[in-house]
Amino acid sequence: MKRILLGVIGSLLALLSLSKAQDMAVYECVEKVVMSEEIVFDEEVNCRHIYHEECMNSYVTKFKSHQRNECSDQYKKKCMIVYDPVPIKIPYQFCPKKDFCRNLTRLTVKEVPREMCSMSLGKKCEEKPMLLPTIEAEEKCLEVPKEVCAIVQSNPRPVQKPVIKTWCPSLDSNDIRDCGDVLTVVGSVMYQTGIHEFPIGPPESNRTIRMDCDEDGWSVIQSRGQFGNRENYFARPWLAFVNGFGVPGMEFWLGLENMHLITNSKNYSLKITLEDTDGIVDHAIYTEFKISEKDRYALYVNGYTGGLGGDSFSYHSGFSFSAVDRDTDAWPEGNCALRFRGAWWHGACHHGNLNSFNKNTNDTGSFADSIVWRDFRGYRHSLRSAKMAIKVLN
Repeated sequence: MKRILLGVIGSLLALLSLSKAQDMAVYECVEKVVMSEEIVFDEEVNCRHIYHEECMNSYVTKFKSHQRNECSDQYKKKCMIVYDPVPIKIPYQFCPKKDFCRNLTRLTVKEVPREMCSMSLGKKCEEKPMLLPTIEAEEKCLEVPKEVCAIVQSNPRPVQKPVIKTWCPSLDSNDIRDCGDVLTVVGSVMYQTGIHEFPIGPPESNRTIRMDCDEDGWSVIQSRGQFGNRENYFARPWLAFVNGFGVPGMEFWLGLENMHLITNSKNYSLKITLEDTDGIVDHAIYTEFKISEKDRYALYVNGYTGGLGGDSFSYHSGFSFSAVDRDTDAWPEGNCALRFRGAWWHGACHHGNLNSFNKNTNDTGSFADSIVWRDFRGYRHSLRSAKMAIKVLN
């Protein structure tokens, strides 16, 4: 049950790492500061004054004399005296007898004077002088001074100046075959480590491969490490090693056929990076590396330089690649790949094998059947990680 649980956890970790490893490097346009040659001059400003006429209209109010006929209404009153008959009662006494009288009235007419007037309308006109305003335009012109300056250049000379230019790297060329070519095209500032895709073989084949680009333009063709895989992840038949398997950036084998095509197109060097279980890292570098003889994929390696890791690879130069199901080694007593659990360029059998079981321990309890490098940590120390990377020999 415990083994099954560990296997499930390992598979989940592998899937998460696979998702991360499959992110391809993306190169975007950037602004770069470059030096550009420009011609500069000594400059002197010469100025002088010129005059030009500027005119403008102004408006003036003027008054002109004018005779205006003014008329007014006049009313004339005409009156006359008329007599109106007005009946009035006049009292009187009527005495028919002596000592007997009565007061009576009699009606009579009396003319009462009354004034009667009538109005007649008339006009009285007379001429009066007056001033009428008028607006007249007047143009006024002035001589206005103006300063005119000119820049006079002298003493031309070239100088280097920093300028900002937008630069977009193009990785579409069929000539870009490995990480070193990418570094050459985009430059060290723009270069990105990580997964890149490259054409391989003749252009008409339209084949591509994916490789992990390491620092300084190194193309990783083989890598081992702790990514949750089972310890026998590299225990595979001959055909798998011919075609390649794994995930770039994790445990990965580019494939003998691809290695053959690449290393026979240019002169490559090889860098092997080793890390033990204590985290100590060392390198072994070879100036010449090639996989030849397409049917047997023999190894050619030469020009070892390196650190404390030592040379545990030159011994294998000249031997064909040997797998568990295809024994091409020089050991008369059996199959080295089967005996030491890893396909490799075995002689009789190996001084170092980076394709064997991944045990990640400083004492395997067995001999030479894990990721070992004799001259680094011996045959019983299974290394934590190992990496093989190639780069064109400069």
